[in-house]
Amino acid sequence: MLAGVAKTEPDRIWFGKGGCVVERHDDGTHAVFVRGELLGIYAADDVATRDMYIAMVMEQASREEIARAFRGSVATVGRVKTRFNEGGARAVADHGRRGGWTVRTPRLVERLALFGKGLRPRAAHAAVAKQASYRTVHAVYREWKESRSAPVLAVAPETPAQASLSFTATSDVETPPVAPVESPAPVATAPSIATPGEPVLEAVAPATGAIVQHVGSWLLLGGLRELGFHDLAAQHCGEAVAPASLRTAIDATAVSLALGEDSVEGVRRIATPTAETLLRHAGGMSASWVRRVLHDFADASAKPFTEAMARRLLSRAGAGEDRVFLYVDNHLRPYTGEHVIRKGWRMQDKRAVPGTTDYYVHDEEGCPLFRMSTTSHDSLCAWLMPVVEFAELSLGEEVTPVFFFNRGGAFPKTMAELRDAGAEFVTYERKPYRELGANEFKESLSITLASKPHRPIRIAYTEAPQKNLRFERGRVRRIALLIPDGAQVNLLAVPALPAEALVRG
Repeated sequence: MLAGVAKTEPDRIWFGKGGCVVERHDDGTHAVFVRGELLGIYAADDVATRDMYIAMVMEQASREEIARAFRGSVATVGRVKTRFNEGGARAVADHGRRGGWTVRTPRLVERLALFGKGLRPRAAHAAVAKQASYRTVHAVYREWKESRSAPVLAVAPETPAQASLSFTATSDVETPPVAPVESPAPVATAPSIATPGEPVLEAVAPATGAIVQHVGSWLLLGGLRELGFHDLAAQHCGEAVAPASLRTAIDATAVSLALGEDSVEGVRRIATPTAETLLRHAGGMSASWVRRVLHDFADASAKPFTEAMARRLLSRAGAGEDRVFLYVDNHLRPYTGEHVIRKGWRMQDKRAVPGTTDYYVHDEEGCPLFRMSTTSHDSLCAWLMPVVEFAELSLGEEVTPVFFFNRGGAFPKTMAELRDAGAEFVTYERKPYRELGANEFKESLSITLASKPHRPIRIAYTEAPQKNLRFERGRVRRIALLIPDGAQVNLLAVPALPAEALVRG
């Protein structure tokens, strides 16, 4: 019996001092009482009326109490209060209702002329987010696009916005002028050095104040462009890949790697609403599409492209120099796939693991120039001559490369071969060798590392007797160094440069 009485008792939630909201079970409506007097009744789906009652009682209790009584959230009460403070009861009653005042005012439509500057609906909505919803912005964009494709404009020259949507840089068709309309400079003014299929910045630049996620990565993409990466890729893609698609795939991969992703799958991270502006590519992209484009490019042009890029970077490193210092090293890149490949020694793991051995070459500043790879895991000695021949061929006769490598290449036979081929090199001497007394080091110098600018390293050095390579191989220079911890390190060198230049190198 008590259970039946409890079931018929209305669901009443109190707030403040004497206020409550009663859920009436017979018709599903809610009644609002304040100090025993009925304030009003509203239906569960009548949001506007509910918000009006919230605005009337919101000073009598906390937001949490009102939200619980009206079966809503604290954020809902907060939004009601904000609308009431800004526009009074009219702002509360008309919010979210059909038939209220329109937001598509002439001023809003005028601001949405951003479409004429090449902006897409997402970017335009970001610029006017407080004045209109994305649905309204997209409706204006659709009308604008339809008006541009009307027959009356079919013979008109291509506008900058249309060029940005199709990513066409030039037009050779002469057409009669249209009615004078103030517009930005046309895309046809793009510089001739632009990569085929690449839109100019003016066509894709976001509006002032608009937010484009990861837009800082444009600095990285600008660096790739300055190195000629995109131009070489476009030249070597042939008919396998469209240049515009290849540029977008390269940019997407570069941005994802810069953000800390480890593979092409990382492009999913940049698939944001502003990806079209970030990548300057209409239609967005996916990880599978990027992977497919890069795979097609690699199948057709991987070897000639990497060789051409290495030659360009080497020429850049030696531009305006008589000698250029190049550093050679090798590391094993582990493989974790399903195929069975040969194992090699990986120093970091202290054991043999399956993988590929890469032979790297970089300049004085640590910038990578090129690399050679093999799955046979040959010693560094086996690849020094190929590296020397490729570098000398790329640099030409006016620039002399000086190669620095570690003890992995410091074998008498290899050093004699390099010297007889006219190559200049610097390496460490393998022990055992005679240690000199501290008073035999006649010269000294200070080296300041970028990581320790306030703690320069003091190194003493001297020209020691030449190193005999034995078995009639001749001799090479030997420079003995005394490092701060008291240990002696010997350098073996071929070039006739001063000892100080070789030590600093």
